[in-house]
Amino acid sequence: MKQYIVAVTVLITSLVFAVGCAGPGSVENAPETGLFLTVTEPVDESIINTNKVEVMGYTISDAVVSVIVNDEVNVVEVGEQGNFSITVTLDVGPNTIEVHASDWEGNEISTILAIIYTP
Repeated sequence: MKQYIVAVTVLITSLVFAVGCAGPGSVENAPETGLFLTVTEPVDESIINTNKVEVMGYTISDAVVSVIVNDEVNVVEVGEQGNFSITVTLDVGPNTIEVHASDWEGNEISTILAIIYTP
């Protein structure tokens, strides 16, 4: 009985840890690689009243990250911990923000956010 309780406890702890590590925001994982992309801000489908928004998130530290807003491509510096951040300018109305990450092995991953700017 004691072994059964330990096994169930370990299983539950593992599941809680795995779910808790996902964090907020949009999380994308490339299959079978170490590459991942998490966008923490802005929140998808946000309606904001300013034409500037900060795009923030994290990935692997040696990734190349680009943020595309309304066809304008911005390459973003990734910090030693994998964090990235850039302030972008929005057009009035609906805006599409695409965040792409790639590694040196040619793996790519991306996520798309829709943000509405209403002055």
